[in-house]
Amino acid sequence: MSDGNIRQVLAGRKALVVGVANDQSIASGCAKAFHTVGVELAITWLNERARPYVAKPLAQELEASITGALDVAVPGQLEAIFDRIRTDWGKLDILVHSIAFAPKEDLQGGLLNCSAEGFAKAMDVSCH
Repeated sequence: MSDGNIRQVLAGRKALVVGVANDQSIASGCAKAFHTVGVELAITWLNERARPYVAKPLAQELEASITGALDVAVPGQLEAIFDRIRTDWGKLDILVHSIAFAPKEDLQGGLLNCSAEGFAKAMDVSCH
């Protein structure tokens, strides 16, 4: 498909890119590609610590109309983002899920050395 065809298909669509970590993350690359073809963006980052790396430089550059912190482990944050999308846009066409997590102690060894609790936490957050 040519760039013109991609633009024709995606221009004006609404996309939520969840889990942008910084301007080098996969989610950031997806958001940049969407912006290039005229997709309107909503961008989330994990927490206030990540905000300086995402909110000003990237969200402003990509003219994201909806932005905010989203930690799926915090009750109400996911619902708040979708409420905002419903209020501001009325619909969502595209969702990019780029959330992953595992407890630090479970990342130190091999896969088989992961604790059951760590695995459960990783699955809960990463697959939410």
